[in-house]
Amino acid sequence: MRSISNSTRSASKSETSSEDGNIADAFTGNQFFQNDSIIKANFVPIERVLKYYGVNVNKFNRKAICPFKSHKGGRENSASFTLYPETNTYNCFGCGNGGKVVNFVCTIDNISPSKAAAKILELFGDSLGDDLDEEAYIDPINFSEQLQIMMSFSSDIREFRQTYIDENSRIFIDNICKTYDDICLKHELDNDALRALIEKYQRKIKIYKSCLSQ
Repeated sequence: MRSISNSTRSASKSETSSEDGNIADAFTGNQFFQNDSIIKANFVPIERVLKYYGVNVNKFNRKAICPFKSHKGGRENSASFTLYPETNTYNCFGCGNGGKVVNFVCTIDNISPSKAAAKILELFGDSLGDDLDEEAYIDPINFSEQLQIMMSFSSDIREFRQTYIDENSRIFIDNICKTYDDICLKHELDNDALRALIEKYQRKIKIYKSCLSQ
């Protein structure tokens, strides 16, 4: 398993239940990094977890229909769910949900981060090995920022798809998503580079909208 360099280990002193709250909100603060179980669970290979839940994606076929019931009531039929094996993350450009392994299990099972982590480690803890040390822990501040950047862009994509439903607009936004995916798959972007890339595509979307309104 590849270690993540220049990272720090963090733990919160308190825990707030997110059983009935917005699952995404639990991953933008200290709660997400409240204990070792959550952090370790996020290093379980995401492909194994997705396969367990019937999401058939891998490093060769990275797209699938979104499995979340909250996405169009579970009736989504386009391959908007994308796997990023290099960073052990996923993102759906249809419903905007994205993140690491614990986030996926939280969302699909509608449970808290602590319960999701416990389930993941019970089912897949053997895949971690014995080499998980402090250098492998991701910086909670950097990941929180990265997740917010990605979800903001996902919201833009979702809003565009819902508003502009003609074929030309569909092709336009599909091309935006494809080129974004291709760049992210080929390059390991830090948060500044990721933000700059997304701002570039947001400008393209803004220009496209402006042209339609004329």
